[in-house]
Amino acid sequence: MVNRIKELMTMTIEATKDKLNCRNRMNCFELFGYDFMISQQPDFHIWLIEANSNPCLEESSILL
Repeated sequence: MVNRIKELMTMTIEATKDKLNCRNRMNCFELFGYDFMISQQPDFHIWLIEANSNPCLEESSILL
């Protein structure tokens, strides 16, 4: 499953690489958030739900 998740993430980066770091900034990085859904047995199919640039990392409640 991890290999398939990496494959899906790589495909999204490849599809958008011309838009990433369009100003050619040196020594920088961007944080992405990926949401996946995995189906039940027997196939455990992995679905990419969405990919976000600059995901919110805040806790949404005191329980988190």
